[in-house]
Amino acid sequence: EAAPKPADLETLKNWIAAGAKGPTGAAVPTALVTPHIKLLAAPKLPINAVALSTDGKTLGIARHGEVELQSLHTRQSLRTLAKIPGSVNGVEFSRDGKWLVAAPGEPGLYGIAPIYSAIDGQLHREFRGHKDSLYCARLSPDGQVLATGGYDNSIKLWNVETGQEMRSLDG
Repeated sequence: EAAPKPADLETLKNWIAAGAKGPTGAAVPTALVTPHIKLLAAPKLPINAVALSTDGKTLGIARHGEVELQSLHTRQSLRTLAKIPGSVNGVEFSRDGKWLVAAPGEPGLYGIAPIYSAIDGQLHREFRGHKDSLYCARLSPDGQVLATGGYDNSIKLWNVETGQEMRSLDG
């Protein structure tokens, strides 16, 4: 459409300067009021992804802010890798079973791919370079290259030993 004429813009400016009151009437409800139901146990975070170790003994369970390692046979928690920023959307064990890589991030800020020791849960290295949350992280069969994919529409290939980005496939 055609741009407003200077006289119309002047009228709008005067109207805003005078206080430009909005519509009146009944307010539209913005909150749903429901009864509070007391929980009998602490709620569990939803599961975003799972991975099975190559020996078939350990399950990696990705949730918001954590990855739980659980014995597949006893269903007992072995350890929880906590304080991971954002929602962990992917998890994978290396082919040799020594490493576990997660794919978390903070929407609109960054995506990271931490690699942990699958044995003791110690952080080995973090790969940071995405501009949004990650959705997957995969190690090459030899464990030398990490591929990460995120909501920022890019796939990045990383040298696991040096931590350097090798290539970015964008778009």
